[in-house]
Amino acid sequence: MSEHALEYSIATSWDDALLHDLTALNGKANGARIGEIYGSHRITPIGSGRPTYRLPDVSAEAFTRHLALARKLGFGFNYVLNAPSFDGRERSTEWLREIAGFIEGLVAAGVERVTIANPTLLGFVRERFPALRISVSLIAGVDTPDAARRFEDMGADLIVLSPFTVNRDFATLRAIRAAVGCQLELYANIPCLDRCSMRDAHYRYSGRASQADVKTDVTYDPFLLKCSLAYLSDPVNLLRSPFIRPEDIEAYGEIGINVIKLSDRTESSAFLLETAGAYLAGHYDGDLFHLVFRAGRKFRAGLGRNASTIADLALPVRIDNARLSALNFIEHIRDVPEAALTDFYEYATREAVSVPDEGTLSRWRTVLAANPIAADLSR
Repeated sequence: MSEHALEYSIATSWDDALLHDLTALNGKANGARIGEIYGSHRITPIGSGRPTYRLPDVSAEAFTRHLALARKLGFGFNYVLNAPSFDGRERSTEWLREIAGFIEGLVAAGVERVTIANPTLLGFVRERFPALRISVSLIAGVDTPDAARRFEDMGADLIVLSPFTVNRDFATLRAIRAAVGCQLELYANIPCLDRCSMRDAHYRYSGRASQADVKTDVTYDPFLLKCSLAYLSDPVNLLRSPFIRPEDIEAYGEIGINVIKLSDRTESSAFLLETAGAYLAGHYDGDLFHLVFRAGRKFRAGLGRNASTIADLALPVRIDNARLSALNFIEHIRDVPEAALTDFYEYATREAVSVPDEGTLSRWRTVLAANPIAADLSR
């Protein structure tokens, strides 16, 4: 690890044992450490970046106990309030009163930091709760020095930069780092399409699907179905996805990134612990499709309650992480002009990505493509 030791922020499964296991990992790490956990209830007045059906449920008692244990073990807690829009309700005094009461409850339970995407909500929270630390969500799409300065001026002390556009743009990362004094965070194990054109619509959909006043029972995610089909139709998209490997974290620490985010709030304690271990160690010898793309669980999640149609089908995709290291993956990302990276991604896909069972992969594509809303989104 470089002299610029990073901290990690990782999702919680609300399993108290996970916190003890993360503490043990911190004790073995050299320099880097898990400094913060994050999460939210399934449904809140504000909402977050995941639909309700994909989030674990947590009781009020378990929530308070989990936060108290986190504090005792030395972890900060970041509550996620990052739905991007509220359909104009933020102009309602009654709604803002409800939000203030909700956040007062979070603070009383021990929440020290909140993550926010909506600028109006950010301003409201900064004014009403000056002691709360505020992170700007990646959903806000900050990817320029000017945008970063604006959010810093609004009172944010940390900005999670847009992974879709800057995770692999070192020139822009350096420019943003030079423009602001607040902390900067990057989302590492992101399983999303590079420069996804549907990201804003997807986050609006997810935000509304986790807000308390929404009556519609959301049972699947058409946006996930669409991007999953894109991945399985052209495997080059897998390596073009803006994830950051454990081996490559040091390159980001050297340019002044402070925090690395690890996901996902929908995952098990075992997976979260495995992910934390790989990133703290700075290497991962296994299948990167497992670590970043959750072995296809992210794809299956889009089907929601209809996932039984392929319940017996594991996704037959493998990404040889050791081979990517041998191909100098991060050196290409950092040093090769973007226009020339396409050739590298295509070559690396041939070298490191494999599909042991084309027949099963074809069945997955058929199921994903058959969803009518996914088809509508492609028009």
